[in-house]
Amino acid sequence: MGTINIKSEKQTSEDERLLDRFNQLIGISEQKEQLLTHLQWIMKPIDSKKWMKDHHPNGLELVKRITKVPRLIILSGDVGCGKTELANCIGSKLSESLNNESVWIYRAPSDIRGTGLVGELANRMTSMFESVKADSANRKYRILIIDEADDISNSRENSEQHHEDRTGVNTLIKEIDKLSDESVKIAVIMISNRTESFDPAIMRRSTIEIKFTRPNQTELVELMTFICSGMKIEKNQLQNLIQICLDKSPGFTYSDLFNRIALPTLMQAIRNDEPYSYERISHALKITEPSPQFKHHEND
Repeated sequence: MGTINIKSEKQTSEDERLLDRFNQLIGISEQKEQLLTHLQWIMKPIDSKKWMKDHHPNGLELVKRITKVPRLIILSGDVGCGKTELANCIGSKLSESLNNESVWIYRAPSDIRGTGLVGELANRMTSMFESVKADSANRKYRILIIDEADDISNSRENSEQHHEDRTGVNTLIKEIDKLSDESVKIAVIMISNRTESFDPAIMRRSTIEIKFTRPNQTELVELMTFICSGMKIEKNQLQNLIQICLDKSPGFTYSDLFNRIALPTLMQAIRNDEPYSYERISHALKITEPSPQFKHHEND
């Protein structure tokens, strides 16, 4: 009842396919840097001895806790903004900073809840973490990705939450706490569009919550410049494309711009043996409506 099979994927700095996926994530440079920085610290903390000697020769009490930095990182925000894609390819980039050692990615199964039997969710949660920890012999650096994490982390204060859900949250908290040992090189990335529903105890155990929003004007410049790269386009035309995006409410997501606008436009141009042009992109932007937005992200 409680045993689950969790798949793993080896990612390295030599995997050009994964590195290309990472580099293709345009417009979320800050989020990429934040995630990499925190994963690097979890996996291989910087030796602070020289820093202490240079800057705090009389000691600094807080530095004693730095080896027990929380192992949980939360990626939150609106749909279609790159959270899952970034998590799924981050290992290849992280490998570069770990002397090109392999990073192993584990993905929580979509059926982690099981069939709803009493005690099943807690047992399956424990089994999942034990499976990741059991690979320590030849897999030093490991990342567990839990997508749609709100499904298993709803606040225990919710009066409508079933006893089985509360037990599952308790187990999740305990398993995250077990990773605090500095010798364990395991990070947990939880991804959700609804972190406002998370149990407060889970939020307190995260080293950082990295937020993803629909692209703003600065990010749209970067995105549209990339989408139009190689196209014959004037500066004012590029500005017009950006303005079309800015006039939409809500704005386009990253997925909208690539998957629903740029790529279909490119495929149509190839199919018709015609240039990939400003006119085509402009038309697609005007006739396409952005993906619906969750109400609690309307002010993002």
